[in-house]
Amino acid sequence: MVMPRMGLMVAPEAEFSVLAKTAKSAEECGFDSLWIADRAYERDFNVAMTVAAYATRRIKIAVGVTNPYTRHPVKTACAIASLNELLNGRAMLGIGAGSRDTLRSFGGDWIKPVKACEEAIQLIRSVLDGEMVHLKRRMRHRGQG
Repeated sequence: MVMPRMGLMVAPEAEFSVLAKTAKSAEECGFDSLWIADRAYERDFNVAMTVAAYATRRIKIAVGVTNPYTRHPVKTACAIASLNELLNGRAMLGIGAGSRDTLRSFGGDWIKPVKACEEAIQLIRSVLDGEMVHLKRRMRHRGQG
């Protein structure tokens, strides 16, 4: 019988000492993964994932989810590759369109979110595969063409 996989999602709003304890407890309770939200006005998920990495040995640590508007896909690829090295292959990446309201608060426009995610995934895969990539501007600011 195949056991279902279980993950725990946390927001990086708590102090890092609390996050470390939560990650360790999630691992001890048998969770397969710990997902850390990428929220615009909270602690950076890269740092939060690093804290969780040092508190655990087995559980997968993931960002769930980041988006191609507020984080350029090349920087996302570099971050997840670095985290995966630190985590000895335990890092996971979730990509989504994000929130229209959050993006507007950054001064950006939420244009073609499905296409933006598809392009980001392709670009991230290319960077992680070591391919040469050609960059396009990902986020349009109000007043710019």
